[in-house]
Amino acid sequence: MANNDEIIFDANSGISVDEQREILSKINRIAEKNRRSLSEGMTAGETIINAKKTGALFPLLFNFAAVFILVGGAFFLFSFNAKMDVQIREGSGGYTTADRALIGEIRKETAEKIAAKENEIAAILSRLNNIGEELDSLYSSNQVLSQEQLAAEERLLSLQKNYRAELASSEEARARILEDSRSREAKMRSQLDTKTRELTELEQLTQDQEKAADIDALLSGSFAEINGMIGRNEFDQAAESIGNLQAFLATPSFESVRSYQSRRETYSQAINSMNTMVDGLRKSGGRPVAGSDDSQEKESEIERMKEEINEMQKRIDAADANSSGQARRLSELESTVSSLRSEKSALEANVAERNRRITSLETEKADLTQTVAARDNTIRGLESRKTEQDQQITSLSDQINSIRRTLGVE
Repeated sequence: MANNDEIIFDANSGISVDEQREILSKINRIAEKNRRSLSEGMTAGETIINAKKTGALFPLLFNFAAVFILVGGAFFLFSFNAKMDVQIREGSGGYTTADRALIGEIRKETAEKIAAKENEIAAILSRLNNIGEELDSLYSSNQVLSQEQLAAEERLLSLQKNYRAELASSEEARARILEDSRSREAKMRSQLDTKTRELTELEQLTQDQEKAADIDALLSGSFAEINGMIGRNEFDQAAESIGNLQAFLATPSFESVRSYQSRRETYSQAINSMNTMVDGLRKSGGRPVAGSDDSQEKESEIERMKEEINEMQKRIDAADANSSGQARRLSELESTVSSLRSEKSALEANVAERNRRITSLETEKADLTQTVAARDNTIRGLESRKTEQDQQITSLSDQINSIRRTLGVE
């Protein structure tokens, strides 16, 4: 190429003479610095990219972050499974072996699904990191992209796009697993609410049955005692006991005992009959003299009243027998209540553990999203710098061609 002194600048070319000199000076500096590379690039039509940075720092940071996330996830899974195994082995007081096995299987299934998705995400992130390293190496090696390297760049960018799509799909799948876990927890909470209502009803029924059994026992003993008083002609004491029974039956708190209401009317009739008989005996001064018509009538009335008392006693005994059966039923219900309480406590603990697991997974997902976003920003920055360099090269090539046309150089 000729020296600046041998070149005649055309002031009518549309570019000032000073600008032409400045452009020519830049061209000379570029030619002196890398004449051979520029000559080969112009001959083969290759694109020249001058990388401002080697890009070696980001892959190192990315690898460190990926290893940290994987180690943290592995530690969490190990501790979670260890706690799960201890809980399954120890179980709950109200759980059967089948119940503990079922709960353990559900926990194992959820942990395996989450672990599988985390492994997929880690593998995709690793592949993305490898592609990023290859792109960095491609942009920084020899500062020249050949046609083969351009094809490799296109292939790497295509793979990068596919891996990003796979990463998004894996994160969505993990989100679905979490949503399914929440749905199952909601169902478990609904079951807990139902069992809580059942427990409340059973406790109320137990209290009613206990109160009814106490009332039956007291009335049965009182009837036997009053019958004995009548037999001993202790009518005043019998009348007093009957009055106490009537006041006892009128207690307002007994109205809330549902199982007692069906027998309350029968007890009232028996007490009223005994009261009528005792009043008659008190007015007559006791058992009448034998042989008179009035005596026979009174004796008949007494016998009839005794038969009624005996009949009422039989009913009370039958009620006591029924109460014994109900007591056994109450014992069974109490056992069921205890089992349900134990199951409720275990389910609540399981729900709390799942909530902690979901919170941890959401935090991990946010960290992974930030890592991917940072990687995307870096890649976009590299692509932007590449575009700027392409534009600079194109501009310089246009200027060179313009100068050559001006100078008449082919």
